[in-house]
Amino acid sequence: MTTFKTAGFTLVELMMAATLTTLVLGGAFVSLSVVLQAYKLHGSKSNSADMANLIFERMRMDLASTFLSPHNAVTRFVGTDLMAEELPSDTLTFISTVNNPIETGEGSSDLTEIQYYIDMDEATPERWLLRRYDPTPDMDPFSGGTIALLGPKVCMLDFQYFDGDMWWPTWDSVQEIPICVNVTIGVFEPQNIWETPTPENVEQFSTTIWIATYREPPEDSLGPMGGTSALEEEMAEGGN
Repeated sequence: MTTFKTAGFTLVELMMAATLTTLVLGGAFVSLSVVLQAYKLHGSKSNSADMANLIFERMRMDLASTFLSPHNAVTRFVGTDLMAEELPSDTLTFISTVNNPIETGEGSSDLTEIQYYIDMDEATPERWLLRRYDPTPDMDPFSGGTIALLGPKVCMLDFQYFDGDMWWPTWDSVQEIPICVNVTIGVFEPQNIWETPTPENVEQFSTTIWIATYREPPEDSLGPMGGTSALEEEMAEGGN
């Protein structure tokens, strides 16, 4: 009688093979998760930077055409320094010119009211950056017009105004406009649904916008900022 021996795996060998397979698959899964998380984080930062550039470009176009006249009561350039939940939430309201005059009930106008602010309406949970556009300037520059979303996920807005000598957190003068404006926005990309925006987890972007239409105010100006005369006097004294 012939006896045949059948080759096979013992139970111990099968358990060892299953354990090694589990370890290999687990390591691969962890590595893949790390790669995907890094890719998602990098993509989020890239998207935030692109959005910030678009916002700054829109603001630069608006502010480059800033118009302010001491002889026109409806022109304003008003910056308010505000805080909301530990984050700057400033507002900026000003008059800008447009290329094509707009026909209104009182004739044509090439002036428009523009306002930037963070939406603080409790009816809308998102605190996003808005832009208000009103082609009919009036004595109340803080209302009216059309409101559009300028920056989704932008929950921080900070303006600083340069008068040629100092930076100011606010600006409230009908006699002159600043030489330039520094703008800082903060984008909040929560990693978890329970996260809330704080100064630590908000990604910030900043730029300085020079106002090309700046001009020296009249000598009898009551504006509080001093214009470029203070800077010119300082430079003259330094030269002596």
